Amino acid sequence: MRLSIRPPAAVVLAGLALACAVPNAVAASDTTARLVVKYKTEAQAASADASRVRVQALAAKTGVELSALRQTATGATVYRMAEPVTLARARQIAARVAADASVAYALPDVRVKAAALPADPYASMQWSLQDSSTYTGAANLFSAWPSGNTRQIVVAVVDTGLLAHPDLTAHQIGGYDFISDTTIAADGDGRDSDPTDVGDYCTDDGTDSSWHGTSVAGLIAAQAGNGYGVAGGAANNALLLHARVLGRCGGYLSDVADAVVWAAGGSVSGVPTNTTPARVINLSLGADAGTSCYTYLQDAVDAAAARQAVVVVAAGNDGAASVGAPANCSGVIAVGAHTVAGDLASYSNHSADVTLTAPGGGSCMTLASCDSRPAYTIGNGGTRAAGAMSELTGFAGTSAAAPHVAAAAALLLAVDPGLTPAQVRSLLVSTARSHPSGTYCASHAGQCGAGMLDAAAAVAAIQGPVVTISGASVVTGSATVTLNASATGAGSGASYAWTQLSGPAVTLRGAATSTLSFTAPATKGTPMVFQVVVSSASGQTGSSTWTVSVNNPPSADLPSSWTATAGSAFSTTLSGSDADGDTVYFTLVSGPAGMTLSDKVLSWPSPVEGSYTVVLAVSDQADASTSDATQVSVTLNVGAAGSQSTSGDGGGGGGALHWSALLVLALAAAVRRAGR
Repeated sequence: MRLSIRPPAAVVLAGLALACAVPNAVAASDTTARLVVKYKTEAQAASADASRVRVQALAAKTGVELSALRQTATGATVYRMAEPVTLARARQIAARVAADASVAYALPDVRVKAAALPADPYASMQWSLQDSSTYTGAANLFSAWPSGNTRQIVVAVVDTGLLAHPDLTAHQIGGYDFISDTTIAADGDGRDSDPTDVGDYCTDDGTDSSWHGTSVAGLIAAQAGNGYGVAGGAANNALLLHARVLGRCGGYLSDVADAVVWAAGGSVSGVPTNTTPARVINLSLGADAGTSCYTYLQDAVDAAAARQAVVVVAAGNDGAASVGAPANCSGVIAVGAHTVAGDLASYSNHSADVTLTAPGGGSCMTLASCDSRPAYTIGNGGTRAAGAMSELTGFAGTSAAAPHVAAAAALLLAVDPGLTPAQVRSLLVSTARSHPSGTYCASHAGQCGAGMLDAAAAVAAIQGPVVTISGASVVTGSATVTLNASATGAGSGASYAWTQLSGPAVTLRGAATSTLSFTAPATKGTPMVFQVVVSSASGQTGSSTWTVSVNNPPSADLPSSWTATAGSAFSTTLSGSDADGDTVYFTLVSGPAGMTLSDKVLSWPSPVEGSYTVVLAVSDQADASTSDATQVSVTLNVGAAGSQSTSGDGGGGGGALHWSALLVLALAAAVRRAGR
C-alpha cells in the first residue's frame, strides 16, 4: 500500500520591495574588562571614602581586583577589572556584586558595533529568527549566533531533494536519492546517488512542485552575510546533507525510514555508506494525523538515536488534536507551529505528542487580532520543472517550524558535540518560553508541549548555569546563617549540592536544596568558605562560592552623660571591650563644633554652655566603615563659667562657690541664731 506524504505548498511572495535593516548594537567581543554598578542611594556612591570602601568590599566578594573608573550620566559607576574576562564570567561577577544590599544593579560593560542583522537584503523580514522582544513568536536565533564556535554540524534534510541555490551552495555536501518507486522518482530510475529535486507536482490533485527541500534547507542554513536573499538559522555553520524521499505525489514511509538510518551513518543495503553522518535529521513531512508510528519507522529512529542523531519532525498540518507518523514516534522532537503573536497556528496539529512549538506563521487558532505573516525562506518559482530562484518565499506550516528547531539543535551541538539526543531535547524543552496569555496553548495544557522555541536561551543554558549566592558575609557568634542560591540558565529540575570548603566545620542543613543554613561558631576564627554546584536537567553545571566570617561586635564602656564647665577644657578617655579580642576603635560621628577624637581621647578645648549629644561609632577591624559600626550617644552637659560641676568620667571644671550656695549658708546661720 502506498502512503502519500504531501508537504504543504509554499506561498511565493513576488515583487517585494527591498527591506533595509536598521542597525542595532550587538556584542562585538566575548570578553570585557569592565562592570557597570548602580548603587541604591546617591550617598553610597558620592563620597570618595565611601566609594573606596565599597570597591574594596566588592573586590573581596568577586575575587577580582576592581578600581573605579568613572560615573555614567545616569549615576552608575564604571569599574575596571585588572584583566579581561569572558562575558560568561563577567555575568557571574556582576551577579555576585548585585547581591550586595547596597547595589541596585550590576552588569557587564560590553563592546558593541553597528549592524545587528546579517548583511542580507531580507534578513530584517525574517521575523522568526529575530528577538522575541520585537516579535512574540520569534525564536531568538540571530541572538544565538554569537556563540563563538565555528564547528560545522551536519544536518540532514529528508525531503524533496537538492536544488542548486546561491544561498545554499556553500553549505551543501551532497546526499542520496532514496525513492525506490521509479514513477514517484520521475528521474528515470529508482535509488541513486543524485538527490536532485526534479519536482513533486501531482496531477492526481492538481498541485504544483513545492521545491520543499530547498525551502526547508534555507531555513536551516541559508548563507548569512553574502549579500543575497535571506540569512538562515544555523549560525552559518551547518552543512546540509540531502536525502530525497518525496517525489511525484509524495513518497513511501519505508523510504523515509531507510533515509533516516543512512543519514545517521547506519548501513542500508545497496546504498554506499554515508561518510558524513548527520547529527541532526529534519523531517518536515508526515502521514495523516492518527497514523501510527510503525515498528520499522520506530526502529529507524532508534538506530539514528543510537548514533547520536537528533531527529526533528513536523507535527503536521491537519489542524487536528493528534499527530501522525513520524511525529508520534518515540524519541523524536515533534514540532507544532505558532504565529507571529505566539498563538497556535490554525493548521497545526496539537496533542500530548508535541514537544514544543516553533515559528510557522499563518492564521491564529484563538486570537482575534492576528499577524498572519508566514515564515520566510528561499525557494524556486517553477511550477513543474525548476524555474527562477526565489530570494524570499513565504513558507507557512509545521514544515517551517521543524527546521527552526533543527537549526537550534545544530547550534547546541556546535557548542558541545558531546550532547546526546536526550540532552538536546531537554535543553530545548527546559528553556522554551511560555505561550502568551489568551492563546490556544496557554489555555490547553498538554497540547502544545513545553512552550515556544528560544534558541538563545538554549545556547546560554548549555554554557553552564550562572549561579548567584545571596546572604550575610559577616555574622555574630552562634547566629543562624542562611545562604540562598539561584541559577540562571539551569531550567526546571535543577539540583543543588552545597559543601564547606574551609573554615571551622559547621553542620549544614538543606545541603541538597537551593537554601543552606547552619549555626555559626560562637567566636571569631578563620573565615568559612561554602560552595554550591548547580546541575541542570541536561547535565550542565555551574558553581559559586561564598565566604562567611564571624565577628562579635565590640561594646562601649561609656556613661550615659558627661559634665563640663563653659570655658574650661574638657577631655575624657574612651574605653570598650570585644568578645573576640579585637582592638576597639572609636570614631566621632557628630558632636559640638571644636570637639575632636584622637587615640580614644575625646577633647573639647573651649566648651560652650548648653546640653549636647555626642554620637560615637564603636567598631573593630572587621567593620568596613563607620556606617557599618555600632553607634552610641552620650549627653554632654556644660555648666556656666564659675559654677561647680562634676564629671562622671573625669571632665574639667572647678572655680569659686556660686552666690546661690553662699545665700543658702547665710540663711542656715540666721535660722540657728533665731533658735537660740
